[in-house]
Amino acid sequence: MSHRLCYNVPMKLTIHRGAKQIGGSCVELATERARLIIDAGLPLDDLHDPAKPRAKLRPGQPIPDGLAPKVPGLFAPGPKVDAIYYLVRLPSGWRVQAVRAEEFPVEDFGHADYWEQTLASLLAREWQPAVAGEFRTVAACREELLPLVYAFPRGRVVRQGSKFAVYHGNNLESFMQCDRKAIEACFGIQGRAKWVLDEHEQCVAHDRDRMREVLGLKETWPAASVNWD
Repeated sequence: MSHRLCYNVPMKLTIHRGAKQIGGSCVELATERARLIIDAGLPLDDLHDPAKPRAKLRPGQPIPDGLAPKVPGLFAPGPKVDAIYYLVRLPSGWRVQAVRAEEFPVEDFGHADYWEQTLASLLAREWQPAVAGEFRTVAACREELLPLVYAFPRGRVVRQGSKFAVYHGNNLESFMQCDRKAIEACFGIQGRAKWVLDEHEQCVAHDRDRMREVLGLKETWPAASVNWD
């Protein structure tokens, strides 16, 4: 499966260990779709103390329990995403667009997949007649919208036992005429969901502003500013 390259992807850099010591670093780079340890090592203090487990390590040996960096969800499987949603602006108004994991053709699916394969085309079909002066075809409109993955509010649903957590990046604005109950109803989890603000799900100001410009929207909504330099 091919993927379109998007350069406006928000990334988070986290230092889990090693900021105040020599050695033992653990640095994580994360996007909404992937997490990557770009540096990991063992603490060098007490390296020659035979009583310390790290002093007995040899190349190729597994890291003993207690020495591996504690990075939640990375060295053990993270929670499976059961569904994702967007709140998108159509000519007729704001609408929740949602998909369950089992309905999507990609096993490890995310917002970028859903946007690329479904929502960019939907928005182009709906909006092209209104913006025909700039985009004469649906295909041209879709091409402009395709990189704007993080323009609209979005979130993901994760099962937690008999209940669910909804990780979202933005509070819903009143003009969107949609509340949390309406989103929960899309998945049949009314009254069983805990809402958790997650910065990985925030809108990105660059995408939001370009989306407003392309569609001629007067409404605006919160978004995070990202420095791409």
